[in-house]
Amino acid sequence: MPLSPGSQVAGYKVVSLLGSGGMGEVYLVENPQLLRREALKVISLAGAHDPDFQRRFTNEARTTAALDHPSIISIHQYGINTDGTPWFTMNYLEGADLTHGAISPSDVIEVTTRVADALDYAHRRNIIHRDVKPANIFVSRDEHGQIARVTVLDFGIAKLVNSTSLTATSAFIGTLAYCAPEVIEGHDASASSDQYSLACTVFQLLTGQAPFTTTTPSALVMAHLTKQIPPISSLRPDLGALDPVIAKALSKNPVDRYPDCRSFSTALRQAFEGRGQAFEGRGNPTPPSHQSNPAAGPFVGANRPYSQPTVPPSQPTPPPSYATPPPSHPNPSHPNPSHPNPSVPNQNPSYPGQIPSAMPGGYAPAGPTVANNPPSQPNSPYQSAPFGAPAAAGGIPPTFPPGTPPHLIGGGYPLSTPAAPKKKRTGLIVSLAAAAVVVLLVLGLGIAFAAGAFRGDDDQPTASGHPTVLAVYGNSSCGISAKQLYCWGANYDNQLANGGTTASPTPVKVNLPTVTAVSLGGYIDTDKDFKTSTCAVSGGQAFCWGDNGYGQLGTGTTSDAQTPTPVTGLSGTVTAIATGYGSTCAIAGGKLYCWGNNDDGQVGVDSVTDKTSTPTEVTGLSGTVTGVATAQGTTCAIADAVYCWGNNDSGQLGTGATTRANTPQKVAVTDADSISVGTYGVTDDPNQYITVCASASGKAYCWGDNRYGQIGDGTKNAQHTPTPVVGLTGVTQINTGWGSTCAVSQGKLFCWGDNEGQQLGIGSGSATTSPTQITALSGTVSAVETVLGTTCAVVNETSIYCWGRNSAGQVGNGDSGDDKEVSTPALLNLPA
Repeated sequence: MPLSPGSQVAGYKVVSLLGSGGMGEVYLVENPQLLRREALKVISLAGAHDPDFQRRFTNEARTTAALDHPSIISIHQYGINTDGTPWFTMNYLEGADLTHGAISPSDVIEVTTRVADALDYAHRRNIIHRDVKPANIFVSRDEHGQIARVTVLDFGIAKLVNSTSLTATSAFIGTLAYCAPEVIEGHDASASSDQYSLACTVFQLLTGQAPFTTTTPSALVMAHLTKQIPPISSLRPDLGALDPVIAKALSKNPVDRYPDCRSFSTALRQAFEGRGQAFEGRGNPTPPSHQSNPAAGPFVGANRPYSQPTVPPSQPTPPPSYATPPPSHPNPSHPNPSHPNPSVPNQNPSYPGQIPSAMPGGYAPAGPTVANNPPSQPNSPYQSAPFGAPAAAGGIPPTFPPGTPPHLIGGGYPLSTPAAPKKKRTGLIVSLAAAAVVVLLVLGLGIAFAAGAFRGDDDQPTASGHPTVLAVYGNSSCGISAKQLYCWGANYDNQLANGGTTASPTPVKVNLPTVTAVSLGGYIDTDKDFKTSTCAVSGGQAFCWGDNGYGQLGTGTTSDAQTPTPVTGLSGTVTAIATGYGSTCAIAGGKLYCWGNNDDGQVGVDSVTDKTSTPTEVTGLSGTVTGVATAQGTTCAIADAVYCWGNNDSGQLGTGATTRANTPQKVAVTDADSISVGTYGVTDDPNQYITVCASASGKAYCWGDNRYGQIGDGTKNAQHTPTPVVGLTGVTQINTGWGSTCAVSQGKLFCWGDNEGQQLGIGSGSATTSPTQITALSGTVSAVETVLGTTCAVVNETSIYCWGRNSAGQVGNGDSGDDKEVSTPALLNLPA
């Protein structure tokens, strides 16, 4: 609760509240000893009372306070209140930050020169800023309107926030527009990454927009990683001389940038003033590297010497893999013996007028309506100007507030109401409900970045860090915490990667570094045995292990693997991966590759007939691919829109038809940020029933089967085109499986559909056809996964909760058994 004027905090008298945001509040206060006004920031992040955070805070404040430079904000005092709240005081500045109106190109050059000098000063002392952006650059002017002082704010704050694994989503999005590719990938921040952020800031100040203005966080991540920066001259033809300077500072590879920030600012001034060869010495860019850089600059308080980045090795050393002879091979035509006869659909479909393309859906058609003000911490916490003053039009990169109105391109229409659903198969047969594992960039990379991409070797996160990706299939589960992968539950195919086949009812570590995405998937073979595979993204490379009967591990063979084995044949940095029903797809370099079983056309390539063990690029997708999901012969992906292909018996391709498609079909959903494909089977019925859900611009959409009300439109009518989920706004993720669906809406979790396995988390309640809040989760929910009657969720960016079916320990609470269902969320304890 904000402090009232006249109240006391840390011995200072509060004059007024200057601003508040995700990190806390900033107050104008009076110093009783020096009789002057200062700005006091109170850190009120969840977790700020943690002793480890307070230790970090003290270290960071002490180090930052030692900086003495005219363009770096001075820290006067710092401490921790009796209630455990950290605080610090600094100069109270007159003026405004650079989000509050346009400035002239000549002023941009002057600001850049002073900021570059301040950054280099800090870099020489082994201090990296990590969050250079317009909101952290403050300008004071004299009585003639000329720049009097330029001040860089919040040194060390970005590291503090990220070290808690509690970064607010808004702050994350606000920073992402200026973040260097290597930092997004999880490597150490450095002087070179500060230079990249400064160059992004300069680009925005000169053109009125950030280098990339995509409308979803996932697309923004992919743009930084794979897209070329547009030239300044495309927006400001009069500033064409600056093009090569900005391009060099924004090189994907750190070694291709300027040696320091001052070199960048000098080149920028020379080009602007028409003097000399501003970009002399610029050579051909080195391909972006995806390895940790031990020579990169350390973080605040690190003791190792600073040096410029060097070219790291092109490929990481993969962990060992051990091929084993394949067990009984899956049914050669259908991984699931109960799957419908593929001869029923048209084997050579023709789709005149349809636009092929693939995207991991989960989002309804939504337009790119975005806010102009990034909701990070207070834009101007140290100024006398009113906080929250409107920004200049176009001057701030787009952010993504909940509830952004979507533009619904296509609507759903009700079909005939089916008969009451039969009881689902349970026990072993329940695995026929091969639910999709959704691996979404905004969760896989985005949250990983928000939580810990800035950490250095001196601040390795603990096991209680930020779980960023969840995966559930069959009787196994996996989750990522602080870039460490943990798996638990059944282990009949070595899917836990612990070197054996012994199940584990509690999480075990998987020997992979820097994991940013994970997926579990499988099928039932002719012997009615589970066949499960696990895939993960580690250091920008894809690894798979477990069952390989269809070549879904991507190793070029059909031999199983007991431990993580590199996928071969992918070009570019891997950002997402999904496996299911003997097929696997991965996003590499912004393109989609699929391989494995292709009985239903789910690989998305006409030239592939039965199966392939080699990754094959899926064409027909427009734009950069940012998400993918696959299950039961249906694959969906996110590019410029949602695309689906493969099995379509339930109308799950979302095109209004029920005909199978061997290539991507465009769905009427745009600006999607999550996608999910879920399936189930019922007793005495050979068919599989499939539902697809997507989230887009704060809305949720589902289509396909709806026997259990899992579409969430209040009915049990099937829908063959995207249909809005009723009653939800501010949706950031959605997941469906086994006749149930869950969505994260404004930080709360809502579930609906079938509840036979207690997967809705509402206690012993019955099924429901409309979203019901899971009130047992009291914190902020950021991710959810529900598959085969088991549901897991991430709460407060630090904790994983699971509930529902627990026959093989997939809830992870140390218990297991057919009668051990967990009806309400249970906190998962990760090993140290």
